[in-house]
Amino acid sequence: MRRREFILGVGGASVLPAFPAALGSALFLLFGAGASAQDAGNYPNRPVMMIVPFAPGGASDFVARLIQHGVGQILGQQIVVDNRPGAAGMIGTEAAARAAPDGYTTFLGNIGTLSINPGVYASNMRIKPDQDLAPVSICADTPSILITRLDFPANTVSELIGYVKANQGKLAFATPGSSTLNRLEMEVFKKDAGLDMVHVPYKGGAGPAAAPARRSRMFSAATSTSCSPPSPRRWSS
Repeated sequence: MRRREFILGVGGASVLPAFPAALGSALFLLFGAGASAQDAGNYPNRPVMMIVPFAPGGASDFVARLIQHGVGQILGQQIVVDNRPGAAGMIGTEAAARAAPDGYTTFLGNIGTLSINPGVYASNMRIKPDQDLAPVSICADTPSILITRLDFPANTVSELIGYVKANQGKLAFATPGSSTLNRLEMEVFKKDAGLDMVHVPYKGGAGPAAAPARRSRMFSAATSTSCSPPSPRRWSS
């Protein structure tokens, strides 16, 4: 599976002119959503915040840091990355949705924060991403991988399945959060392969969630090859 990152502007009453730029191989469009027409000519006249709902070091944070400088150059203002991890991304999502709709707060979301969370936690979410956030652009598409430490007994996915079946219920896997795409991928993997493993949710990807891969009886579902630690073994999923 692959995971897409989205840039969203807070609010949706109106949008400012688009600022296109080729960042890598994709076209990135940034809108200041919710600002009044009279502000359009002066926008932006101060730094713009980009809320990332996961911890530093993960795929979302990596994408934010990658586009931060380029977007700042286009707008002529500093882009400030604000990591707000926790609750499978809901803390950061709510912070973005409740920010002033003046075009100075953007949100880097993904399928987990924008689609999975509203379905899984509908009764607990105090905001609605499809109503409280205005879409701007898809800015990244990152592959998911399986990683573990180099001395883990399994060397291939087939060997991993065999090892887990021989140790049902004794192994744990880490993900960036309970309702993230990585959790969904691992649950599908478990179901299809007939595996029993313990899920351990963390507040982010490569930083918090990938670190447990260094433990002998845990492997991690990371979000991006670029965000996984250099030492653990990697399996493309």
